[in-house]
Amino acid sequence: MPKLDINQVINHLDMDTYNEICQSITKIDRTNMDVELSRHASHYSYYSAMQDLCKKKLDDKNLELTMYMAKTRKERTEEGTGLAKKPTAKDLDDYVLSQDEYGRIGLEVNELTLKYNMLRSLVQSLGQKKDLLVQLSANMRAEKNIYT
Repeated sequence: MPKLDINQVINHLDMDTYNEICQSITKIDRTNMDVELSRHASHYSYYSAMQDLCKKKLDDKNLELTMYMAKTRKERTEEGTGLAKKPTAKDLDDYVLSQDEYGRIGLEVNELTLKYNMLRSLVQSLGQKKDLLVQLSANMRAEKNIYT
């Protein structure tokens, strides 16, 4: 199991890293099933915690985006107070969406969403690995019973 800092893995997670991790954690050494079975829970826990931390970062970034939108809409509404025509909801939405800061935060949300989904896939693959380990272990016990 990697001894890397969870935040470091999340911050640098890309497709190459994902593929390396996926190959590493889904590999099964059939000659050493006891070790595979004993280590599986810690691997699952590690990547599940990483997924949870990424979800928190995603939720925090979504909150930042929501707060930015509300603040920008409010400022724009206050700017238009003295005007003859009050800005409509559509005008305010268009204004918010046209701001560079909105685009920057939106891209960060998209990036964190991708990373969260990648980590969720890794955790799901560990769930499938558990099922395979249980089945392989049962098969090995059954084979031992045939020959004893």
